[in-house]
Amino acid sequence: MSTGEKYTGFSLFELIVVLAIISLMATLAVPSMQSIVQRNQKAGALNSVFGALSFARMEAVTQQTNVVMCGSNDQASCNTSQFEDGWIIFVDDGAGGGAAGDNIRHADELRLRVMEGIAGDVQIRTLNFDQNGDGDTTDDIDQNSIGFDDDGMSPSRGTIRVCDDASISAAVLNLSGQARLSVDTNADGNVEDDAGVEITAC
Repeated sequence: MSTGEKYTGFSLFELIVVLAIISLMATLAVPSMQSIVQRNQKAGALNSVFGALSFARMEAVTQQTNVVMCGSNDQASCNTSQFEDGWIIFVDDGAGGGAAGDNIRHADELRLRVMEGIAGDVQIRTLNFDQNGDGDTTDDIDQNSIGFDDDGMSPSRGTIRVCDDASISAAVLNLSGQARLSVDTNADGNVEDDAGVEITAC
């Protein structure tokens, strides 16, 4: 072996520098990835809400009957205002007891679609709905359900908020049963509900 032969490779100092750079890049990338995942989960939840509203309205018109979307954590009854825990869409014709159009699922009312829940740290809540027209938007009927009649009309306008830790988006439903994405008209970072009031909490 020649004494003049040179060996190349990383010195301990160079290896430490490279590892430090990799560690720094990983530290910066993780929060960014978490933010992307969170945004995607919220966007997916909002799309699911729009899809469910559109489906419920279409079925009401097609079947010429009342159709309701309601919060349900057991996929059988209208029992929660926390739509992220799941919902059902059903024919509200009074089959099995109760009255048609009462926004409550009874035993024999046909379920058209079931959603078991939304993945991730997302909240879905209703706002301003007065489904039974009693002037009280805080009762269970209004908090837990959204109805459509056989013309695809909604008995009440309202807003469905989709929230995560970072921001709020919303679907605004009008009396014709059409849903649109909420907007931030004054560009202050808060979207507005169906009454034009800024939404600051879920």
